[in-house]
Amino acid sequence: AQVKLVAIGDAAQLPEIDAGGLFAAYTRPLPCSQLTGNLRQREPWERAALDVLRDGDVLAALDAYDNAGRLHLHDDAPGARTAIITDYLTTRAAGGQVVMLTSRRVDARILNTLTRHALHQAGGLGRKALTVTVAGRRTEWRVGDEAVVTSNHYPLGLINGSRGRVTQVGNDGVTVATDAGPVEVPRMLLETGVLTYGYALPCHKARGITVDVALLYAS
Repeated sequence: AQVKLVAIGDAAQLPEIDAGGLFAAYTRPLPCSQLTGNLRQREPWERAALDVLRDGDVLAALDAYDNAGRLHLHDDAPGARTAIITDYLTTRAAGGQVVMLTSRRVDARILNTLTRHALHQAGGLGRKALTVTVAGRRTEWRVGDEAVVTSNHYPLGLINGSRGRVTQVGNDGVTVATDAGPVEVPRMLLETGVLTYGYALPCHKARGITVDVALLYAS
């Protein structure tokens, strides 16, 4: 059929949750072009640390982060959660784009709940609330809430994995400001769980996003 397939990706990215690995398999026997520049990390030492991490030397990468004062150890999980939430809220208040990352979905849910409560108590969320029921659980949305899209709805401009901040709340739905522009999400769609809180994300969910500060909660 005179068809040419061009596959683009990262052979060393996080593994797929289900079956996968086809792209990595392609890169071994077939010729491929590689991008070597790193534009996401600002610091040269961090670019070097991520190079050795990508090559599999985890301890060397951790040493580099430790030497730069980027590792913060705590005696227990509550202490670590309190510290990471404090850093998150401080960065957010200063106007920076920030996200918390976790390796487990349960940790992301806990951090989302605690962070949202702290933000609400500090007056960081709007007064008007829209409450919807998703799979038997009540979810409340206010202006200022961080949201992440969980499934594609192309006519509305909702792309799975994209993040945004709630800018308007009404009885019929919410408006979310995304990098692609404002998106209106009707209440009926909210009740399907198309949006969830985006203060903390599992690492798999966060692939591809760019922020000023990423805080990793490591158990």
